[in-house]
Amino acid sequence: MLRSLSIFKHSPLRKSTLQLSQLTSGWNNQFNAQITKNHQFYREFASGVQSAAEELSPAVKHLIMKHHLNAANIKGTGRKGRILKGDILQYLENPKSSPVQQNFAQPGLPKQPPVSPPPSSPSPSSTKSQQSAKINYEDIPHNNIRKVIAKRLTESKTTIPHAYLSMEIGVDNLLELRKTLNAQQNVKISVNDFVLRACALALRDVPEANAFWDPKDDNAPVKFHKTVDLSVAVATERGLITPIVKNADTKGLATLATEVKELSTKAHNNKLLPHEFQGGTFSISNLGMFDIDLFSAVINPPQAAILAVGKGKKVVTVNEQNQPAVANHMIVTLSRDARVIEEDSAAKFLVAVKKYLENPYHMVGVGLNKK
Repeated sequence: MLRSLSIFKHSPLRKSTLQLSQLTSGWNNQFNAQITKNHQFYREFASGVQSAAEELSPAVKHLIMKHHLNAANIKGTGRKGRILKGDILQYLENPKSSPVQQNFAQPGLPKQPPVSPPPSSPSPSSTKSQQSAKINYEDIPHNNIRKVIAKRLTESKTTIPHAYLSMEIGVDNLLELRKTLNAQQNVKISVNDFVLRACALALRDVPEANAFWDPKDDNAPVKFHKTVDLSVAVATERGLITPIVKNADTKGLATLATEVKELSTKAHNNKLLPHEFQGGTFSISNLGMFDIDLFSAVINPPQAAILAVGKGKKVVTVNEQNQPAVANHMIVTLSRDARVIEEDSAAKFLVAVKKYLENPYHMVGVGLNKK
């Protein structure tokens, strides 16, 4: 028995057994050390995630779990460094610009390949914009007149408080007088010439409507014009332009008709001089010849009012004998700067216009017989 033990002690088998025991012991030590490192890593990882997750919203937590992110390494932009949903989305769109790490390799283990974010589907807005880009269209270059119109209209609607008043006016007497006058003279007078004359006289009667707003004068920003200069809207191929009839309240129907015709011809031929379309104290826009019943016009700054004139049409009314009758009426709408022209002044102006148009014989005066 002792001899056998002695033989085993010096035999190669014992040496192999000792080597195997030493090797197994080394493996165990390395494995235990690796387990200790892994436990420490997970404790730190879980601690970081838990501390960060305490301030996370449900949406942020969902994104972190979905994309396998570490909340402890995400730099938040919210209050007190709180991670917001936008911080996660920004990283997913551009991971190179964020300190966020998508994967965490365990110590001693091979690193896992990075998890790339799923491809995002196009949003409805981007799809709509792509569809819009495919729509065929034609560029219309802006000329100088249209550039000025765009600038002035934007200025008017953004800086002037528009207010509106409308009135229906009978024009049977006007049409009858117009027919008589045109049969007696060479100058042909239009319904619009009667409107110009009525407005000019009404502005002279109600000077509060012939005013403008001066933003440079804080003490007295409302100014009354000393003359009645009417801007008449004329539509041309290059855009809308408003030649001016100066001192319109001093001119008769025939003179107004002649002057407006000359200015309109110049406007269509692009031959108006600057002083013939710059300025004016009150504007008139008539779309009756385009079969428009009623509309409201945009104020032409620095003026404070513009009168929109619709077409004349037959309506059923009640006459002085309290009987139904057919009459010709038209509707006018005054657009006014509420800072300058009060409601009562605007109403007085429209009443004066109606008085002159329904009793046109009061308008016959200076310049009627001029050729």
